[in-house]
Amino acid sequence: MTVSVPGKIMKIGGVPEHFNEPIYIGSEEKLYGGRNVDFVTVNGGTGAMLSHLYEGKIDVAIALTECLVAEIEKGGDLQLLGNYVTSPLVWGISTGADVKLSVDDLEGKVFGISRYGSGSHVMAYVLAAQRGWAAKPTFKVCNDFATLREEVQSGGIDAFLWETFTTKPYEDRGEVSIIGGIPTPWPCFSMVAKREYINSNVDDLKTIINGLRQACTSFKTNEEKSIARVCKKHLLTLEDAKIWFDGVVYTKSNAMSRANLENTRAILVEASVLPPSCVDPENKRDVESYISTLVSELVE
Repeated sequence: MTVSVPGKIMKIGGVPEHFNEPIYIGSEEKLYGGRNVDFVTVNGGTGAMLSHLYEGKIDVAIALTECLVAEIEKGGDLQLLGNYVTSPLVWGISTGADVKLSVDDLEGKVFGISRYGSGSHVMAYVLAAQRGWAAKPTFKVCNDFATLREEVQSGGIDAFLWETFTTKPYEDRGEVSIIGGIPTPWPCFSMVAKREYINSNVDDLKTIINGLRQACTSFKTNEEKSIARVCKKHLLTLEDAKIWFDGVVYTKSNAMSRANLENTRAILVEASVLPPSCVDPENKRDVESYISTLVSELVE
């Protein structure tokens, strides 16, 4: 049994994107059971978020499921706390605005990524595997979304992957061209923390995650208000905001699916993000070890 410390702040890290508006709503509507939550925006994506987590700059990360599975499988001292968004993330495949390329023209080309191990890196491998490219992509680390846009405009990279609706306003301005998309074959965002932090903060985590689920329900229930909020804060057109809002699904339980986790791992192996030994029947790890059963649970 852990004890909540009055005045203690839980720092939750995430990307500054529309998916994370419910975190703010949880504080605004006082849904965190008297606990204090500070949302720390991390511009560099999942790779940067994992660094923040290990360095103690944040306590909990809401990040891309595939990157978290890869990090844990590689020995990261982290455990999943549950899904956050269960719908797929559709990655926009972007080139320079004036470049006339198809997706298959990108075989063997230079992809910009935020960091190695980030979603932009992992999904480029998944794209290559799905397309059956013999020549794998090469990579240039660009650190953040702004630099990715600058590099693709200047020709420093040929393409990059980033969430479609986050990229769309920059296509509308003529900065980039979205030539295709690739959805994740898994629930797109999950929550994670270091084992030590989980063991010391079980009650607070349960209370705050429950409050966050209530905030997600409030966000989806108040459709008109939420769409207006997304348009204002994230520069989306009303049409794009509605399309995104209709497609996004937030989790309603603390359960994680064994099948989803095993499928994620298998595809990461297929895309050469993880070694084949990770799915060797005699050596593979039970995915139940990925999650904290103090906070979440595994279902078949």
